[in-house]
Amino acid sequence: MASFAELDRDRNNNFDFLRLALSVAVIFSHCYLLTGSTAEPFNRLVNGQALLGWTAVNFFFAISGYLITSSWLRCKGSVDYLRRRVLRIHPGFIVAVFFCFLIAAPLGADHAVEYFHRPTAYLSLLLPVFYSSTVAVSFPHNPLPGVVNGSLWTIPCEFLMYLLVMLLGLIGVVRRRWLVLGLFIAVLIGHRSLGRFAPPLAAMHLPYFGFVHVLLRLSTYFLAGMTLRVFHDRIPHSLVLFIASLLVLLACQRRGLDNFLPVLGVYALFHVAYSRKLPLQHFGRFGDFSYGSYLYAFPIQQLILKFISPSLSPMKLFVLATPLTLLAAFASWHLVEKRFLTLKHTRLALPEQPSAAGSALPASN
Repeated sequence: MASFAELDRDRNNNFDFLRLALSVAVIFSHCYLLTGSTAEPFNRLVNGQALLGWTAVNFFFAISGYLITSSWLRCKGSVDYLRRRVLRIHPGFIVAVFFCFLIAAPLGADHAVEYFHRPTAYLSLLLPVFYSSTVAVSFPHNPLPGVVNGSLWTIPCEFLMYLLVMLLGLIGVVRRRWLVLGLFIAVLIGHRSLGRFAPPLAAMHLPYFGFVHVLLRLSTYFLAGMTLRVFHDRIPHSLVLFIASLLVLLACQRRGLDNFLPVLGVYALFHVAYSRKLPLQHFGRFGDFSYGSYLYAFPIQQLILKFISPSLSPMKLFVLATPLTLLAAFASWHLVEKRFLTLKHTRLALPEQPSAAGSALPASN
């Protein structure tokens, strides 16, 4: 039975398909949020335990934990690693922020002139690392008024996870796989226990990173992916384990889903990612549209509601918003993201940093 490490050698995987599917799942979930509906099918299916959008973001972070750890192990040092991460995440993000606050937000206001006369419109762009997403005068008649892009809040959390990988790599934790596992278990238990034993701490809001309990949840899934990566030579790609994982999750349909999803759900996700029976290995040959879809969907959905009807049904909004979002993602990839990614392979005259180098984990760890 092949391990994940063996299947990873030829880089034939379904990650491009999964990431785009997760982006579309977020679009679908937001259609219910943005139309003021509480009848999201997935939420009903799991007895109110989770939203489809939340679950998709969780899985995004799990995939990120796996791939970013691999990136760290391939990089020549912390400078090379950070350069690659910044080039991947920030150019597309910054362009999307300018789109939101210079195009989507004014269009969403009753009077665009009023928007540009408000200092808050410019201050939102000047905030450190561009993490604001709310403009009071925009979309005043939509079911969710004032919110230009409700997806941007996860970007600082994502970059914080990148910094966590670098820190753990520099102090040697990434090369000691049992320490990574221990950290994952500790954060998992902390996340599950914090709301019960320390509600004020769980509800604390951190600037740019949101609520503590949300950050812990995202960290749990990121560390789940990271743990799977450092043990990927010992974890089998097993159909039996995949089916067993799905059966356990199905048994948690009414209660207890959060206890198993970070482990069994993540295993099932990566089983699909490395399945050779799904003909999706070349899904991304025309580009990676998942990030652009995630960045542009929310403002596009808000604009549709404003200019067509605030009372659109979730399904009508989904049908209208998805192709427009994919078109924006296509433009984001080919005009912005891909162009900056070519710089990842540009050599810099920097000193070697062997403490962060490495292509594989020691077999003994």
